[in-house]
Amino acid sequence: MNGILFLVGGLILLVLLKQLIDRDWLGLLLSLIALVVVFGAAIKRNRKSRALESTSWNSNTNAQCVARR
Repeated sequence: MNGILFLVGGLILLVLLKQLIDRDWLGLLLSLIALVVVFGAAIKRNRKSRALESTSWNSNTNAQCVARR
């Protein structure tokens, strides 16, 4: 999944470079928005999954500590 994300991000960066050279400002703005959406969603998803992992790990650890007492 990360490879696909980097491929899409790289392609969007190439489009940004071409639009900068062509001075297509509206297209550049729309491509920047697309880039933020692609990487913003990935960052938000990773933070959410890490939070869930740390929560489940803490609850398992607490349950094991209680069981050992």
